[in-house]
Formats: sequence, C-alpha cells, structure tokens
Amino acid sequence: MEEKLKQLGKALKFLAKMIIELIKLPFRLLNALFDSNKTHETAEVDKEPEHQKSIELIGKPYEKLHYELALEGEFEKQSLIFNQEVDMYFALINPKNKINTKRYAICPQASLGELFNVVGFNDDKEKNHKYRKSFESKRADIAIIDKDNGFTLVSLIEIIGPNHDLRGKLKSRYRDEAIKVICKKSRVLYHEYFESDNTDISSWINEQLSYLQLTN
Repeated sequence: MEEKLKQLGKALKFLAKMIIELIKLPFRLLNALFDSNKTHETAEVDKEPEHQKSIELIGKPYEKLHYELALEGEFEKQSLIFNQEVDMYFALINPKNKINTKRYAICPQASLGELFNVVGFNDDKEKNHKYRKSFESKRADIAIIDKDNGFTLVSLIEIIGPNHDLRGKLKSRYRDEAIKVICKKSRVLYHEYFESDNTDISSWINEQLSYLQLTN
C-alpha cells in the first residue's frame, strides 16, 4: 500500500510539472514572436537601403563637416515658440479676432533670409553676400504672409520681453533697429508688442492689425 502511494505521488508530481509547462508554453511562444519581430525591426533599421549602397556623398568641405557632426551628435526636437509668442499666435488665428486667415498665413519664427532679398547688387556678388549675411540668420517672432499676393510678406510682429524693453532708458537694440530699417525699405509693416505693458492681446490686435481683419 505504501509503495502504491509513493508511485501515486510521483505520478502527481509529474502531472503537475506537465501542467506548469503547458501553462508556460503560450508565454514562451509570445516571447519568441516578440524577439523575432524586434530582431527584424532592428535589422530593417540597420540595413542599408538598396538604392543607397552605391551612392557617393559629394559637396563642399563644410557640408561634409556638417554631415559628420550630424552622425556624431545627439539631437532632440524642441518647441518652436514659447510663452507670449504662443498666446499671440493663437490670438491671431482665433476667429473672434477676425483676422482673415483664408488670405493671410501666420508664420511663427520666420527666417528673414527667406522673407527679404537684397536688391541693387546683382553684378557685385561680394557686396550682395555682405548685405544678405547681415540679416539672413535672424528670425522674426511672427510673420504675416499674403497668400493671395505670391506668398509675400505683409508685416512682422516682434514680441519684446521685459529684459529687452529699453524704452525707459531711451535705448534700443541694434538687432531690432536693423529689422525696422529693412521692413521700412521693403514696405513691410513692423509691429512691436511689449509684454511690460500687459496689454490685452485681442485689444492690441484690433488696434494694430485692423488692416488684416475681415470687413464684415
């Protein structure tokens, strides 16, 4: 009788072990499938596209340097605009403020190099480059573009923070004055919104940008 109980105990242990293995089996299959997909995805990322295998990289020395730096560095995306610039942007596209957004595009952080061009020095590349270099890397907080007129610039909006508000000292930054001069010579309207004034943005829009608003 004792021997039969021992055999029964062994049989039950074996059966329990088999049940546990059966329970583990689906999880092992899922893990194997996941590892297989992961390996495949990694291989796809690392695999060089067929059409690139024979490509020879060409360009100027500084372009090669930029490429090497891109390979070497680590990067992450960032927000295009912050704080008051965000408030101004959403106020400009808010239907309550009646800006004609069907005609005018609101472009934050617009490159002056794409908005303006140098004229009068087509035959003098050195001078043309010198004048262009003076502004092409600068950016405007917000540019208003006329979609019905060849996507040309209508006006610029600069948001002046408290640290750059020098009105009380009867001073101004060269950077801001340079942009004002370029706008004036290009017949582009230039607007400044001073954060220190704590002016309601909608009220400011109605006062300064009425020419962009719908008429009815």
